[in-house]
Order: sequence, then structure tokens, then C-alpha cells
Amino acid sequence: MRFFAPSVLPAALLAAAVLSAQDYTVDHFKLVSGAGASSDGLFAVSGTIRFAEAAPMSEGIYTVSGRFLSLTPGGPPTPASEIIFDNIDSDFSSLEYANPTTHLGNKFCTGEQSYQLDSVTVRLSNRSSPAVASLQLQIFSDDAARRTPSISVGPVMNLSGETNPITFPAVAGSLQKNITWTPATPFLLIANTCYWVVLSTESGEVLTSSSSIMPKGAAAAFGTSRSLNAGATWDAWGNQSNRKMLIRGTPAIQEGSGLNITALEIVGNELTLSFTAVAGRIYSIQSRADLGSGEWTTIPDSDTLGKGEIVRMKVVKLLSEPRRFYRLSERL
Repeated sequence: MRFFAPSVLPAALLAAAVLSAQDYTVDHFKLVSGAGASSDGLFAVSGTIRFAEAAPMSEGIYTVSGRFLSLTPGGPPTPASEIIFDNIDSDFSSLEYANPTTHLGNKFCTGEQSYQLDSVTVRLSNRSSPAVASLQLQIFSDDAARRTPSISVGPVMNLSGETNPITFPAVAGSLQKNITWTPATPFLLIANTCYWVVLSTESGEVLTSSSSIMPKGAAAAFGTSRSLNAGATWDAWGNQSNRKMLIRGTPAIQEGSGLNITALEIVGNELTLSFTAVAGRIYSIQSRADLGSGEWTTIPDSDTLGKGEIVRMKVVKLLSEPRRFYRLSERL
């Protein structure tokens, strides 16, 4: 049976009691009783087994024979989505327009907590005739020196609950409607980092309103910018307002170093680790034969550059040794 060490930074200490630290769901295993063994088939088991030091796993009635085919780590309850930026109902200050060549940037900055981005909602009305437009939204990184969006770090998002082209009400602040986007793929908002929400259209023209009231939420920050050439260059408009939007995110679970394996799976002779990789950091799988001693060695060709999304890394030839321990390493 193989036990897998939790993810740690190279300089961090590895806890010796690996399985006592969290729960594991056993998908398949073979049971052996005192009166004799079960058949050689695999039995699906539902539930969670706790491993407590050397105590029997099932009160002495059964012992577990063979190896786990699949392990899924347990852990704390999944955090709920929360509002991290909100000025969507703030007092109105001005209207601006976005179209295929005029792009509008809206700044927000995270605090000490990282978040999985859940949705971005922007309040819009239409300036086109007929009153339809095809919209797109992107997340950009921050050029701190110029106070403008830098390169795009996120995909064009999917519209949620709407279908392009969207029909809008007449041009009037009181008749605007809220349009919500959700990420096309999982996207991590890194702690202590600034981003830009960039609004544009593929066709048509839309109006969005601004507010000079400081937004609420952990990602609240003033900052607006505009590009008149489809994002080739940006104007720094200042830090005294924001266009109206609502951003929701789910706190990313941070334990110890903040690097956590979110799923473990063994299929045949392959081990797969899943985790959220911070953009710009390098990840690799390390192993050693003994949990308490020996050098951790990096598995060849396991280096992976993080891009702010969920990554699956594999170890092959898993059964070539009688026992092996693995961990996930992170470095700049």
C-alpha cells in the first residue's frame, strides 16, 4: 500500500503522520476476514475511513489487503462563493461606451486571500441601432508603472444566462441591465495582486456607468483605463472611480504554504496529482523511498510552469518499486 505525502514547499517540514492529517475516500479495495478471504473481485465502497495511528481500520473485524486503486483527499468543507468587489448599486457619476475598437478597463486588487473567480457582472445599456450587441469580457494583468492593463491573463469569458447578440433596453441609466460572465476555464485570482476587467464588443456598442463611491469587498480598488485601438495601447484615466460591476469569488483553500493537492488518482500504473498552479511559478514532483529520511529527488521531465489554473501531473511506472513516497514542489 502506498501513502502519499501532502504537497509542501521544498523548505517546509513534512509531517510524519500523513494519513492522520486528513480523510481519504476509498473507491476500491479487497476485504479479508478472519474466516477467509473474499473473492478476487473489487468491491465498490462508499464512505470515508479514518486512519488513527496503528488502530484497526474496522475494529478488528476486517483488514485491508492489496492496494488502493484511487485516493481522493478529504479536507475542510468547500468554501462558499462570496462578493469580493461590488459597486453595482452605487450612485451614478458618468456613462462611457465600449465597441470593437474602444475597450474599457476596470481595476480590482485582491488582499491576503486568493480566490477562484466565479463571475463578473457589469451593468450595461445599448447605444446601437438596432438595440443588440455581441459582448466579450477578459481579465488582464496590471501594469503597475503605467496604471493600465498589461497582457491578458485570462480567457474570453462565457456569457451566463445570456446569448450573444444581446438585446438591450433604450439608452438611459435607469434602464440598464446586469450582464454576468463566468470563466470558460477555472481561473485563480492570486492574493495581493491587481487585475483589470476589460469590456469590449464584437459588434454593436454598449454604455456602462461609473461611480466615484469606493467599492465594497476584499478586491475593492479604484482604477479605470480606456483603449481606443482595440487594446494596443491604454490611457491611464486615474484612480478616483470605477465602472459599475460585481465580482464573486470562492476563497482558495490555503493550508501551510498555500500549495495543496486537490485530488489524487491511481489508474493502472499511473499516479495523477491535481492542484492549482500559481501563474509564473514552477512545479515538479519529487520522491524518495523512506518518508522520514533520504533526499527528495525530482522526477525527470516533471517541471511545469503555472498559469493560474488547475494542473494534472502524472507519475508513470508506479509499481516498479515496493514502496515510494511523493510530494509536490513549488519554486519561483
